[in-house]
Amino acid sequence: MKNQKKNEKSFPYIGLGAQLGSTLLVSLLFGILIGVYLDKYFNTTPVFTIIFSFFGIFSGLRSVIKMCSPSEEKERMGKN
Repeated sequence: MKNQKKNEKSFPYIGLGAQLGSTLLVSLLFGILIGVYLDKYFNTTPVFTIIFSFFGIFSGLRSVIKMCSPSEEKERMGKN
């Protein structure tokens, strides 16, 4: 009985971990794709890819920090 309660409390954190990882990955990939497209369009090999990769990383980190804020955690757990 005690283990079941412990497992029920860990489910939101498992979901949060998956969401944080996918947020970082999607942000980075989106930045890389935009950079590669712009590099092909303007014929500037790695310039835009590097710039937009950093934009993707910073955007992903900003989203992760926002998701981990205490107010967001209270809302996720259903506490007001």
